[in-house]
Formats: sequence, C-alpha cells, structure tokens
Amino acid sequence: MIEKTLRRTLLVLLTGLCLAGVADAQSRKDKEKLARYDKDIKEIRDRIRNLESSGHSASAQLRLISAELDVRQAALDEASSQLDSISREIRLREHRLDSLALRLDTLKTRFTSLLRAAYKTRGTRHWYLYVFSGDSFLQGLRRARYMRSLGDDVKQEALRIRELKQVQEEEKVRLDSLRVDSESLTARRMADVKDIQRSRKSAQQLVDSIKKDKAGYESSLQKKIRERDALKKEIDAAIAAAREAEKKAAKSSSASASSSSGKKKAGSTAAGSTEVDASLGGKFNAEANKGKLPWPVKGYVVEHFGDNVDPVFHTRIHSDGMTLSVAPGAEVKAIYEGVVTSAVKTRSKFNYIVIIKHGGGFKTIYCCLDDNIKVKAGDKVKTGQLLGHAVVTGGTSEVFFQIRNASDTPVDPRPWLRK
Repeated sequence: MIEKTLRRTLLVLLTGLCLAGVADAQSRKDKEKLARYDKDIKEIRDRIRNLESSGHSASAQLRLISAELDVRQAALDEASSQLDSISREIRLREHRLDSLALRLDTLKTRFTSLLRAAYKTRGTRHWYLYVFSGDSFLQGLRRARYMRSLGDDVKQEALRIRELKQVQEEEKVRLDSLRVDSESLTARRMADVKDIQRSRKSAQQLVDSIKKDKAGYESSLQKKIRERDALKKEIDAAIAAAREAEKKAAKSSSASASSSSGKKKAGSTAAGSTEVDASLGGKFNAEANKGKLPWPVKGYVVEHFGDNVDPVFHTRIHSDGMTLSVAPGAEVKAIYEGVVTSAVKTRSKFNYIVIIKHGGGFKTIYCCLDDNIKVKAGDKVKTGQLLGHAVVTGGTSEVFFQIRNASDTPVDPRPWLRK
C-alpha cells in the first residue's frame, strides 16, 4: 500500500513537470504567432505611409487598409482565443492546487500520527517492552515487523510531503505566470480593438474623400474591370495555344516513333504530354494538398476570389483569383511541381504571366511578373522554384494568382494554401 501511494505521488510529480513543459512550449508558439501578426501589421502600415507620402490614389491606400483590418481582426481573434484558453487553464490549475492542498493536509495528518507512534516507541528499552509484551509469539513477531517498518514509513511520508510541496510550488509559479499572460492579453485585446477602430476611421475618411470624385473613381473601376476581362482572354488564349502546341508535339512524337520502328526517341518529354501527367500522377488534388501548399508570394490579400464589394459605392467586382499586395520586386514562386506551358507578356499592367500545368489537369497562373522572367514554356519546375519578381506598376506592386481545375474553371486559391 505504501509503495503504491509513493508511486502515485511520483506520477503526480512527473505529470506536473511534463504538463508544465508542454504548456511552456505552447505559450512560446502562441506568442510567436501574435508576433507574426504584429510584424505583418507593421509592414502594411509602412506601405500605407509610403503611399501617403508619395501621393498615390486614395483607392490604393484603401485596399491596403482593408488588408490591414483583416490582419488586425485575425490578431484580435487569436488573442481572444489564447485568452479563453489561458482562462480555462487558470481554472483547472486553481482546482489542481486545491486538490494538492487537500492531499497535503491528509499526508500531514498521517505523518503526525506516525511521529506520535514513533515517539511512543523511542529508544531500545521501549522497543523491547513493546515487542515482548505481546500475548503470543506471533503477536510479538508482528510487533517487531511493525517497528522495523515504522521508521521507513516516517521517511517515506516525509518524502511524499516534500514532493507534493514541490509540485504545489511549481503550480503556483505556473499559475502566477498564466495570470500575468492573461493580464497582458487582456490589455493587448483592448489595444487591438482601439487600433481596429482607428483603422476603420481612416478607411471612412478615405471613402469620404473618394466620394467627392465619384466620376473619376467609377471610371477607374470600369478600367479595372476591362483590364481583368482582357487578362482572362489572354490567359485563355495562352492555354489554348499551349494545348495546340501539345497536340502538334504529340503528333510529331508519334510520327517519329513510327519512322524509327518503335525505338524510343531521345530527349526530354514534351510539355503537357500524357507522359508528364502520368509522372505527376494527380498529386495536385484536394485530398492530398488542400490547405498544405505554400503561398506564391509573401503578401497580403487585397482582393479575394469571387465577388468583392467595393467599399465606396458598393459595386460588386468579380475576381477569378486573388490579388496580393507585395513588396516591390517580391519573389514569385511555384506552389507545386509541374510543367510551364506558357510564359508570355501581356499588353496590360499584368505584364508577364506564367501558367504551370500540374497533375490531374490543374493549372496555376501567376500574373504581374517583371521582364526578368526565370522560366520558359516546357520547363519542369519544382515546388518553391523562383518564377520571377513582382512588377511595380504606378508605384504599387500587386500579384494576381489563380488556380484552375481540370475543367478549366477557376477555383478559390485560399483553401489550397497554408493557413
């Protein structure tokens, strides 16, 4: 029974230490996550200030403020989630401390009882009197065994008390740390709410200034819609041209194979052929990759897939992909391995576009690359391979990214990318 109780006490001690280690690791991850949000917010604010100082249009600033609000809201949600988690942990640890205090009281009571028993039988004379005063030999033997174990019991009880006290002290330290974190997160959450309110006020001021030039703003919106329609046509034309090139390559390959009496032709496989698709094997699919693929460029979403409601006059503008505000010259990379089917220059602000074909008929499309393009049609690329750099247009830098499925229909890229 004593050994079982000792093992239980040691288990409590080790469990407490392990849980403390896990909690500390999680706390570090949580703080790092909030720090990343803070870094993103700082970068966006710096870009907004640069736009203000260089006199760029209010609409460009408004797009970035919208992105800033998204990040601030995500940071607020994360802080709130962490605060809820810490509050739950505080309650659990307070309950644990109450349980430890009760267990310590029980051990101390037992320890006091053992000490009294040991005191009554102190000294050799008392020991012999107690053992030999038994009614029978067996009773005396049992008393002798009891006396031998009494000293061990006292030592073990003292050890258990010390161990539980150590656990109790560690719990108190952890609880104090959690309370400090809770106070810090509460203060941060209040500051985040105020920052969001300030950003919304700035956005409203920009909206009010834009409304003064309604005709000019609506003209720029119509120009944007025309540019997006023109881009869609250029992407469709590039895909159609790539398909035609594939068919010609396949016919040429078939004719060459026939003339050489079935001998395998030397050289690389034609881009987009069935051989390439077989090697990729449909890896680019929802089951294997959704939510796991890297972002094509480091930036902030200023236009989402689907209908985007203009914040000024509430006009709905449809997007077949997503637009990211990026640093000038930011590296644009392939989100998955595949074959480049097109790398062509457009006749608009979108400059170079790169189209990559993946397994399962999926395609990814990267727009707004500068003239220093790094790939060409027919190149096989790996995940994360550099395709080019973001072009600067009118003092701003944005990248448009699109994913198309096997039926050539644009799909929302966001669920495919890492959180």
